[in-house]
Amino acid sequence: MDFISEPKPQSYYKQHLLVDIRDFKSRINNKELSFMVKLTDIGVPPYSIVQSVELKAVNFPKIQDEMYFILDVPEFSGRLHSSDNVGSHDSFAIIYYDNSNSAMGYMKPMKGKDFDEKKYIFNPPEKNFNKFTINFRKYGGNIVTCDDVTNSFTTIDSFVESFPISLLFEFEIK
Repeated sequence: MDFISEPKPQSYYKQHLLVDIRDFKSRINNKELSFMVKLTDIGVPPYSIVQSVELKAVNFPKIQDEMYFILDVPEFSGRLHSSDNVGSHDSFAIIYYDNSNSAMGYMKPMKGKDFDEKKYIFNPPEKNFNKFTINFRKYGGNIVTCDDVTNSFTTIDSFVESFPISLLFEFEIK
């Protein structure tokens, strides 16, 4: 007897990636909070066949006079349209502070999912994913600088120790 079986759906699994700015301080130029994450540079092989990526959590200091910050990851862009048509338009996500009256520099971990699920779906799936750029921006599109979150900037080393910015991503991969 010959039975024709349906092919099994290819299953994906979830891989979490923690990005801690203290591990990237040598890549920060001119006090701008922007840097590239390259998986092979941190001892992780490239991810094969990435279906999606979701921001699960973020720890980022309060920017003076801002209600939110923009997480611009060009490799995950296009999921957000914005009325400003510059700063946040076509970026990855907007992250609102839970208290816009917090003092400049105040830090509190935030869930990636507040008003919306911050998830990017690759279409088609990304076959060989190895690097992405993280840009923290404020309203209008300027990259956040160390001076935007503290009045006492001295060095990048002291900044990243005082403000240990981190992000937790969840990749759905084969």
